[in-house]
Amino acid sequence: MDKYPHHVRKEIPLSLRPRILVFGMREQVLFTRRLSVYLSAGVPILEALALLAEDAGSKSTSHVFSTLTRAIAEGRPLSSGLQEFPSQVGAFTVSMIEVGERSGTLKESLTYLATALRKQQALQRKLVGALVYPAIIVLTTIAISTFLILYAFPKIVPLFRGFDSTLPFATRALIFVSDTLSRYGIAILLFLGASITLFWLLLHKPTIRRSFDAFLLHIPIFGSLLRAYCLASVSRTLATLLKSGVDIVSALELASATTKNQAYAVRILSARDHVLEGRHLSGALLENELCFPRMYTQMVGTGERTGSLPETCRVLAEHYEEEFDAASESVSSLIEPVLMVVMGLLVGFIALAIIMPVYQITQDMHA
Repeated sequence: MDKYPHHVRKEIPLSLRPRILVFGMREQVLFTRRLSVYLSAGVPILEALALLAEDAGSKSTSHVFSTLTRAIAEGRPLSSGLQEFPSQVGAFTVSMIEVGERSGTLKESLTYLATALRKQQALQRKLVGALVYPAIIVLTTIAISTFLILYAFPKIVPLFRGFDSTLPFATRALIFVSDTLSRYGIAILLFLGASITLFWLLLHKPTIRRSFDAFLLHIPIFGSLLRAYCLASVSRTLATLLKSGVDIVSALELASATTKNQAYAVRILSARDHVLEGRHLSGALLENELCFPRMYTQMVGTGERTGSLPETCRVLAEHYEEEFDAASESVSSLIEPVLMVVMGLLVGFIALAIIMPVYQITQDMHA
């Protein structure tokens, strides 16, 4: 008798496969947490995956769970099934599960992984939250200014040109901007679109991406926010991997592969090479204080000497998560008032450019 039902082993029909596969951080957190609970309760992994597939909330998650179920039914490990989704599931997740499978501690690895992914998800949400409000203010300012310049202002420009009075500088400047946008607006939009596309394509080149990511770390205020985010993420990844029994070299390789900032990725790989040569990790990290402050390297050195590097990395992750929270509050408290002032000045300039000639024409008429 077959150990697994036939519907588990057969290929998934194309009609059931999603056109756009979405299996983000939130879905991965729920997956690892629920699978850990099922395994801890003694549910076989194949049955646990089948239960997850039945309770899937979307076509994408159902497809992922069905694929994993099929992989287990074929005798392959869970990590092998996850490797079929390289764009959705990162190397960190696959490696954590693979370590758990090899060591027989899959339940514990899934628990560690769920915690690490949840922390990473919280960091990403905070980073996006710190940048969303300033972006909304900038877009609102651009939208209001564009409306006034292209639609409201041109309707009253003929009135100004019908008088012999010399218009104020602000009005003449605004007329020039309005005429330029009216005549060459489409060309300007195409140029901006082409420039953004070219910049995006250039960022796919490793050398340019590394230079750009390093430049971001030098930006006042925002650089400290990004640095705290990267250090918290890298430390959390190293703590989770080392606690699960991954060797330091492999842990550094995975930390480099999972970090979003390529400046950090290069420095971590460089540190890995130094560790392979027999040097201490703290000494290798000390060579770049922009990415790894002295306090960070000192803590890592202490962890190496005392044999408590996993715990040290966990403490560092919590420290920089708190520092990230403080930095994000500082960004909001400093940038938002500045943007509001800039928005007020820009809109006020446009309003004055409209009001001043009206007042001047009225004065001339009375004179």
